[in-house]
Amino acid sequence: MANLKEDGFYRYITRRGAGWQLRKNGEHYGWYDRIEDALFDRDRLEQCDWDFSIFCELPEIPNPYEHMELPSYEERKSTFIQRLPQRWRVQKRIDGKMCYFGTYKTFEEAEERRNDLIKNGWF
Repeated sequence: MANLKEDGFYRYITRRGAGWQLRKNGEHYGWYDRIEDALFDRDRLEQCDWDFSIFCELPEIPNPYEHMELPSYEERKSTFIQRLPQRWRVQKRIDGKMCYFGTYKTFEEAEERRNDLIKNGWF
């Protein structure tokens, strides 16, 4: 089975404590108690190209995720991301030596950096 976050079903949505966070390109768009609400708002923000002023004017419609059986949310892998006190570090062992690729305030920032490195042939 394919990884659903790579496929895009849970794109921009991460687990945060007892709820869910909606983030894109380092911008925070909301925190939700229910993943159904995060999915719904994510879709609507995508419809208006992440313009919050247009999002606020969208008409009220039923949330289609309310009655949908959702695929399981697998926790994201933190491969190449190391937790430090109050920070996150992107690192990779190359030729037997640990190489560091930045330290970030949030996991999301570190994850974005790691993903950019992977897209550019880091593997």
